[in-house]
Amino acid sequence: GIDVRFNQKVGGVELAACGERSAGVRMADGSVISSGVVVNASGPWFNKLNATAGVDLSTTALPTRIQVGHKWIPDEFCKLPFVADGWGPSGIYFMPRAANNQLVFG
Repeated sequence: GIDVRFNQKVGGVELAACGERSAGVRMADGSVISSGVVVNASGPWFNKLNATAGVDLSTTALPTRIQVGHKWIPDEFCKLPFVADGWGPSGIYFMPRAANNQLVFG
C-alpha cells in the first residue's frame, strides 16, 4: 500500500546512510515517513524539495500565479493563431478555442 497525505508540508527528503538514495521524507513538523521511493509532485516548487536531497537539475521553474480569462468570441475569430510574449517577462498570451468559441487569455 501507499500513504497519501493531503495538506501536509514536507520539510525535506531523508537520505539513506549511503547518501545516494532516498529513505523517506521529513515532514514540516519533524516527523519522518520512511519509504524506498519518494515522488516529488510539488509542481513549480520542485527545485526547493530537490535541493534537500542534493539534487540539482538543469530545469528550473518560477512559481507564479496568473489570472486566466475566458471570453466568448464569434466564429470568425476562432481561427486566430496562438499568440504569446516570447521576448519579454510578461508571459501574456491568448489563444482561441474553436470547440467552444472561447478566447483564452492570461
